[in-house]
Amino acid sequence: MRHREHSLQIAVAHMLTVVLDPSLTWWSSIDHGVGRLGPAEAGIRKRRGVKPGLPDVLIMTKLLPLGTRSMYPSVIGIELKVGKGKLSPAQIEVQDAWRLMGHGYYVATSLEEVQEILAHCHVPMRTRMNFMGGSLERKPAVRFAPLRYKCPPYRRGSKSSMSVVQ
Repeated sequence: MRHREHSLQIAVAHMLTVVLDPSLTWWSSIDHGVGRLGPAEAGIRKRRGVKPGLPDVLIMTKLLPLGTRSMYPSVIGIELKVGKGKLSPAQIEVQDAWRLMGHGYYVATSLEEVQEILAHCHVPMRTRMNFMGGSLERKPAVRFAPLRYKCPPYRRGSKSSMSVVQ
């Protein structure tokens, strides 16, 4: 299961490099470490202030003039899950804190869902990817972690597209 999630993280990293507008966005993946940490390493991370539950991907967008994007979060976190993966208690705690602060925290299980999250949050993109196996328009809205607030409306459409070669 861990290997499948790492493969998804690598694919998402490539996708974000291609689709995001670097003049208006900044993103990074979080290195949570490989496998389980030993007690000594876990203790060192805790003393350094590393908190559990951070999402796998962080995306920040440039704040535009007031009124242009005011209802959309400027920082979003995307937790990547494969199969029937669920949020851990630490991830639920981080999700609640992020939303309380006005930031977005989402769960994605595929590249298509990551792209839908980007569109939903109006993250500036240079292009959109078309995925083999069907149109994004036929899929239901993004699978979010349990919501406790009302989401802004989802806008469809794009200016350009790019195919993914598998």
